[in-house]
This record gives sequence, structure tokens and C-alpha cells, in this order.
Amino acid sequence: MELLVFGDRGAPVLVFPTSMGRFYQWEDFGLVSHMAPRIEAGWVQLWCVDSIDGESFYNKAAAPRTAPGGTSRTSGTSSTRSCRRSASRTRWIS
Repeated sequence: MELLVFGDRGAPVLVFPTSMGRFYQWEDFGLVSHMAPRIEAGWVQLWCVDSIDGESFYNKAAAPRTAPGGTSRTSGTSSTRSCRRSASRTRWIS
């Protein structure tokens, strides 16, 4: 996996590209230059990691596998309970 690191000290911040993006996307979009004063002052260190979207979620050549809990990615049935969250409470659905 390719990555870029900006800064040599400071709080490490792990940053991810957008969907199907690459590790250099933060630099291309100007976010690294926006953070440059904080990086140069040693406040933060940016770790820009690469994406594996093309090898996982968006890989149309991959065969569907069985998901944890006995569900298939294509079947839509589940043997596990799901949870719906709202701002005020959590409700379990059987």
C-alpha cells in the first residue's frame, strides 16, 4: 500500500481518500497546503493512506462471499439482529 507522510512530528492524523480515490488526493485537493502551517509548526503529522476500494467493494470480478452472521452479500436475509439508532435512543429489531 502506498502512502504519503507530511511532517516529522506532531499528533499523527490518519487521512483517507474519497471513494475510489488515491493516497495523493489530499495533496491534489489543496488540503495539505491548507494544513501546512500546522504541519510546519509540528502540531500535526498527516498520514495519507491509499484506498483498496478497487480490490474490495468496487471489484465487480470478485465472487460474492458469505458475510459474518450467515448472510450473503446478495441474499438480503439475515440470521442476526440489526440495530437502528436515532439521536435519542437505540432500538433492537429482531
